[in-house]
Amino acid sequence: RVLVEMDGSLQSREVGAVILGEQARRGIPYMPLAELPARLMEYGMQKQGMAGVPFLHPGATSIPGLFLANPPAIRVSSRVKGTAAAIMAAAVMPRRPRQNKGYTVQIDARKCRGCGRCSEVCPYQAVSFRKNEAGGWSAVVDRALCKGCGNCISVCPSTAADSPYRDRRYLEQMLAEILV
Repeated sequence: RVLVEMDGSLQSREVGAVILGEQARRGIPYMPLAELPARLMEYGMQKQGMAGVPFLHPGATSIPGLFLANPPAIRVSSRVKGTAAAIMAAAVMPRRPRQNKGYTVQIDARKCRGCGRCSEVCPYQAVSFRKNEAGGWSAVVDRALCKGCGNCISVCPSTAADSPYRDRRYLEQMLAEILV
């Protein structure tokens, strides 16, 4: 869902993809929940030898379904860039409801302290927060956005983030086999 403010009125639109122009890309905040602070979206391509940055195609952003019409540092005409953005947007348009790939992370709300570390390291903007029963916050993973990279698992101090398909025991066993 996209919220657009035009002429003083706020409009809500259900969309499959959005293409941003030159001025819009400079400062549009991404806000998964109204109660939480917004973050600026990230865009750019992975550089050779630089670890920890997810691969983004030219014109793609860290938010699935959000594309740039005029990505920086690419030297082709604006018409070609716009056409490329339209093709990428059309390619990700779902023909039916989106389903996850099964390797998503799950958060145990009883263990989660709401520290926000998982949200800070998620390159796919898949972690947001909900009010819990105690009146605090607990992390929630959007399965449609989560790619199962495990960054959130590695920084969770309370072991609330885990993957039922690749849990800590499995990862420890795999590392032991590789390193021995």
